[in-house]
Amino acid sequence: MLSYNTGSAARSIYASPHANVRKSDFHLTVDASVSTPSLFSIVDREKYAFRRRVVSQAFTEKAMNDASEFYLKYSKVLFQVLHEKVGTGWAKVDIENYGSWWTADTMGDLTLGRSFNCLTEPTFRRAIPMMRNGLRYIYWFQAGHLPFRDLIDYVLAHPILSRYGGQSAVDNRNYFDFCETAIQERIKEEQDAFVTGAGGGTRRKDYIHYLLAAVDPATGKKLNSSELKSDASLLLAAGSDAMSNAIAGIMFYLARHDFARDRAAAEVRHQFASADDIIQGPGLAACTYVEACVLESMRMAPPVATSPLERVTLGNGIEVDGHWFPAGITLGVCFYALNFNETIHKEPYRFWPERWLSSEDGATNAFTAEDVQQSKSNFFPFSAGHRYYPARNLASRNLKVVIANMLWHFDFRPARNLRADESSGEEGQTGLFCIEDALISIVHGPVLEFKARLGDNASSS
Repeated sequence: MLSYNTGSAARSIYASPHANVRKSDFHLTVDASVSTPSLFSIVDREKYAFRRRVVSQAFTEKAMNDASEFYLKYSKVLFQVLHEKVGTGWAKVDIENYGSWWTADTMGDLTLGRSFNCLTEPTFRRAIPMMRNGLRYIYWFQAGHLPFRDLIDYVLAHPILSRYGGQSAVDNRNYFDFCETAIQERIKEEQDAFVTGAGGGTRRKDYIHYLLAAVDPATGKKLNSSELKSDASLLLAAGSDAMSNAIAGIMFYLARHDFARDRAAAEVRHQFASADDIIQGPGLAACTYVEACVLESMRMAPPVATSPLERVTLGNGIEVDGHWFPAGITLGVCFYALNFNETIHKEPYRFWPERWLSSEDGATNAFTAEDVQQSKSNFFPFSAGHRYYPARNLASRNLKVVIANMLWHFDFRPARNLRADESSGEEGQTGLFCIEDALISIVHGPVLEFKARLGDNASSS
């Protein structure tokens, strides 16, 4: 594979729906253990376009407003649980755990119609590593790149693998079995409500509700049951990981950069008298420095896959950065490397939120308007183009809400005296947040120390 490190290559390869490329056959292995490929793994361009048109209807502005209610519901639980954990002094908090529990509870309710209740009960916390282990297993073996990939696909789909394939293989099978059962129950509930008229306007407005109603405007077709289950399972896993990874990365960098953390906290606490007021709207939009911290953290710690998303050239080939490639060439862009390209981002290994702000927003003179535009136009936090993470807008808006709440509710700093089983999140002594590449991004920590704010409404949820 030829890997590029330019924003222009990312736009040429990924951004245009008419780019003369398709996903590589590696993607076929990702869903080999289930009968129906997901939106992520479909290689055929026409089949992908159909699925994309249908699934995108679960992310209209109305659908995202409905989904935000689920995020807000579990955000209240998250901060209640954190206050109980922290008490009145400094206390250690593993951001990886609490972020994962929050996103799993939210996405479980939003996707499956049932919450895992990870924040309040330990029973289903095993579901989180279960979601990750299947993809990690496939990725570590790089099965999709082996010359006998068809045989690998057959083995991955065979029931015997659940017995002899190790814990990751077992988790992969159990995860999809669990999702299939839960989604089938949710589909039946929605269909029964439609037939009987039960619930009326109070019916759940979750992913299943919108996906069942979605009709492809080009063909008039809807998702069949297998397609719906496959894509809902993908949304659950991808949505949970992308959000929790982003939270971990943002908190890691804020905790280690006092000036940025204190300025962001002051901005939030000045803007909102109560945590209950922190919702998507003009008040949150006015918190431009918080937004800059979120963007800078996701630049340095991308929340989704860090390895190149492979594309194979088709037909008459494709031109990328002035070079012409014939059919059959595998191309890609490593977005992690792109984020540290010093020709795009000045001092890329420095955490510098001001690089995202214009002078009108209070940026220093270190960055011109052209610098800011260059960073923004070459930044793809949820991958790039028409094939990137479909819930990106929903994730972005709710991510800022939860980070603003973190800054409003708590003071925090890197934890001291870590145990052997606790992670600072740092990669060696580099000052960088450590990300494990396993098709999805897997993080460890950071463990921070939290202290609840003092004063009126400081423990409001």
